Amino acid sequence: MSTYAATFVASVFAAAVLAVETSDAALIVVNDHSAFGLITGNSGIVTHDQDFSAYQGFLDSISGGTGATSWMASANGGLFVGGASELSTAAADSALLFTFDSPDVYAFGGNFYLTNHNFGFISGLIQIELTDGSMYVANVTSSHAFSGFMSTGAAISQVSISPFGTQPGAYATVSEITIGVIPAPSSLALLGFAALGSSGRRRRAR
Repeated sequence: MSTYAATFVASVFAAAVLAVETSDAALIVVNDHSAFGLITGNSGIVTHDQDFSAYQGFLDSISGGTGATSWMASANGGLFVGGASELSTAAADSALLFTFDSPDVYAFGGNFYLTNHNFGFISGLIQIELTDGSMYVANVTSSHAFSGFMSTGAAISQVSISPFGTQPGAYATVSEITIGVIPAPSSLALLGFAALGSSGRRRRAR
């Protein structure tokens, strides 16, 4: 990315983008879907959106993907898909885990939030932890809130989403995810970007 382009992104999305240095690389944290699309696109990352309309009810785990890139979602106690095709943990206060079996995933985002056992939105703190131990905590006040992450070094192989701290009866929930992959080794030019610094059933109440 050119210096001009990097400066443009930083100035336009200053409130939406945060660059976090880790021991291995920089992690770009984005809280705006449009900014996420611009940043990943300028970094040679191809993104794919995935919803959960193909699933329903209680499930041990679910999987999906595009092309050679696949993902799996799981949680202790299983999963539940309900509400408006929303995926959440079947048990309150559990972590929702996404894992990727291919080494080409460098970006991941989605609408992450908390719900009660009837899929009613709960305002509160949600914790998102990535492969390298980087942790992001967001105060989520809307089910449309977006959080996105782009790694400029190691690939993302696992993401954990859970209520932060003690929030009884809160279920980690997501309505859509975006997965970003590097289609070819030449796209590693993104390293230069680091300079930016069952339908009617309801879950059991726990």
